[in-house]
Amino acid sequence: MVAVATAVALGSMGRIGEAIAGFQPTLRVGSPAPKLEVAGWVKGQPVTQFQPGRVYVVEFWATWCGPCRAAMPHLSRIQAQYGDRVTIIGVNVWENNPASVVPFVQSMGHQMAYRVAVDSVPPGFDSTEGAMARSWLTASGQQGIPAAFIVDGQGRIAWIGSPTQIDQALAQVVASNEAARH
Repeated sequence: MVAVATAVALGSMGRIGEAIAGFQPTLRVGSPAPKLEVAGWVKGQPVTQFQPGRVYVVEFWATWCGPCRAAMPHLSRIQAQYGDRVTIIGVNVWENNPASVVPFVQSMGHQMAYRVAVDSVPPGFDSTEGAMARSWLTASGQQGIPAAFIVDGQGRIAWIGSPTQIDQALAQVVASNEAARH
C-alpha cells in the first residue's frame, strides 16, 4: 500500500492525526456497506446500489499509485474467475489530475477488466474529501491505497485489506453467499 507519507502529501493530515489520537473506525467488518456516491462511471455498467444476494469488491486506486496499477491485472483475473458471481468496482480516489482518469483506464485495456468509477468530489474541495474516500477509506481508517472491501450478499462489509491479498477471503464470502442462496 502507498505509504502514509503519500497521504500526508495529499493533505490528509486530519486522517493521520485521528489515527495517532486513537481514532476508532466507524466502518469495519460487519458494518453495512456505505452507499456508492460516485461522480460517474468510466468503464462498465453503473452500479447504483448493492443488490441483495450479490457479492461486490469495492477497490480504491489512483493513476499515480504504482501498487494500485500492479493490483489491476490481479483484480481482472478475479473478475474473470468469478464472472457474474462477483462484481468488482474500481473507484478512483485522491486523484491529482482528474482529466487523466479516462485515458488511463482506456490505456489499461484488458488489464483493468472490471467496472470503474470516479469519486464524487464537491467543487472547491481537494481530492481527499470525495464522498467515497470519506465514507469508505476515512471511515475505516485506511490511510493508503490500494484498498479493497468485500461486500457480502447481505450488503455488509465482510473484509478490508489489500486487493493483492483478497483471494482467500473472497472465496469464503462467495461460498457463504452461494450456500445461503440454496
